Amino acid sequence: MENEKENIVLEIEGHPIECDKSLLINNSDYFSAMFTGSFRESVQKNIKIEGVDLKSFNIILLLLWDETYIIDMNDIHLVLQAACMLQFNAIRIICEKRILEMMTPSVSLRIWKTTELLDISPLCLKAKYMALEEFPQIWETDSILELSLDEISAMSWFYVNKGQYQDMGPTKILLKLLSCVNMKKCTRHDINEMMVFYDIRDNQDILEILDIVMRLNSSESLPCHVSENSLLLARQLRKSISRKKPIVPCLLLESNGSKGVRRGTEKAIVILDNFGRTRRLFNIFSTVRETPYYSDMAVLLYDSIVNKFQELFVINEDKIKDLAGFKLLPYKHSVLLFGGEYLIGAGNWNLNLWAFNTFTERWTRVSVVPHPRRHFEAIVLDDCLYIMGGTGRFRVSQDNILWYDFKTDEWSSLASLPTQSRHFKCCTFRGRLYLIYVVEGKVYVFNKEHLSWGKINMAVSKDILDNIGTYAVFTDSKYFYIKGKILLKLKLVDNNLIVESITNTRIKEYDEIDSVQCNNLVFTLYKSTNERCDLVYIFERLNLETFKRNEIFRKTENISEALNIDGRLFYPSVCTKLFTCPYYATENEFVSKLL
Repeated sequence: MENEKENIVLEIEGHPIECDKSLLINNSDYFSAMFTGSFRESVQKNIKIEGVDLKSFNIILLLLWDETYIIDMNDIHLVLQAACMLQFNAIRIICEKRILEMMTPSVSLRIWKTTELLDISPLCLKAKYMALEEFPQIWETDSILELSLDEISAMSWFYVNKGQYQDMGPTKILLKLLSCVNMKKCTRHDINEMMVFYDIRDNQDILEILDIVMRLNSSESLPCHVSENSLLLARQLRKSISRKKPIVPCLLLESNGSKGVRRGTEKAIVILDNFGRTRRLFNIFSTVRETPYYSDMAVLLYDSIVNKFQELFVINEDKIKDLAGFKLLPYKHSVLLFGGEYLIGAGNWNLNLWAFNTFTERWTRVSVVPHPRRHFEAIVLDDCLYIMGGTGRFRVSQDNILWYDFKTDEWSSLASLPTQSRHFKCCTFRGRLYLIYVVEGKVYVFNKEHLSWGKINMAVSKDILDNIGTYAVFTDSKYFYIKGKILLKLKLVDNNLIVESITNTRIKEYDEIDSVQCNNLVFTLYKSTNERCDLVYIFERLNLETFKRNEIFRKTENISEALNIDGRLFYPSVCTKLFTCPYYATENEFVSKLL
């Protein structure tokens, strides 16, 4: 005969709750230790539980019986706290998933506070990143008022450091706060607004320092009565920088597993088509090799600090199977997937603009692209996605540009490109869109308001341009870079792009090249064909300060050369892409250490 169910009574906030003892033991490490160990509670029938919200515990009991129960947004934080305290691990995971699904800028501050106190990462880091990135949107709403002063001060950064800063005095505390702002870029209007902030307006030392910063920014003379200490602190503040977004390179790779069969041929010949593009022709009578694979593609990020790859997310088969000529680009905390044609020539175009939210880990269809195309150039500038050139319906080359405005949810009409040439790369520099035609030696800058193109003189000799070959383009705050068989560093001076330096690159033979910049590091993906007609993929890192190069990997599509990450194999294929996206590091990268 089966044993009868043993019930115990838990007293929570003065209310008795009758519970199935075995249910608690099987689902909670906390109660398992309590009832199976040598604690006095193991033989008690009535147990008082302190520090747990009554409603939250009842919701936990509901979830133990029905995992599909939907937790109200107003209760989710208390349920998460109770699940963590009582070690209901499955319930904690349900809460974290629900919080990810509902995370928006308006609730990111509260999620940050809750998860930081509970030491839940990376959920805490995602909420922190969203709160900081979307702060211009948050501070204009009432969401910041939802946090009391006690709640704000309970966040771990202040909690851990408050003992250190309590003895600093108000002036040093305010200097700590101001050191998180790029003071050198602040306008007179910005600093005047700071001067009327509460606590700043009554602090004469800070007011004097801000006045000096404002004068130095405007190259004005300083009053004769300025103190040396205030001048020193003002100069230090002007060296402070804004908190940086952690951006890392990402690769789209195929993954090997138990699903499906990957077929390939052993013999092929390489030819050049009418456009000078490399093409491989396979011998249909050659031996066919078969290897298992997952039809889904996976995005891996590369952490250059620890020299390690890790899986970020998966792109399902239904989105990119047989899709050619598409793009992956970052926008804020999302990765955009758009463009391309399914089975080239079939006329089946991908018109969806998809966005993968790296916070909520979900795909959303943002919009529908009005003009289909593949193998195009694209870039994000401010809150607009620009799409240029490429091939459209009936394989007609496109000599136009259009853009999508994320704020207004509207597409522009088509505007003409400056020339009909297909061979160009796009980049942004100081808030403007540039097109670079190396073969023609021409550069153009786009005027969105007037739908016109301004011409920039490319002061580079034809001999140098001819030696570049197939190339990639990227920029930083000061320079343009063109990377091909050589690396050109260019400076914009009086409407002229002049050569700052020329550096030889190690890899000279390749078919395709793509580069992305992450701070002072440039990551490049080369695609080429070896003597056995295998596609070869080389992933390289270049330090722009030291020009030191490191080859991260050199691989073919052969599974024996695949990357092994947590037991799964990843390898490059014809769909492999290089792009950047946000990365939530384990360290707090948002606090300035200048002062």
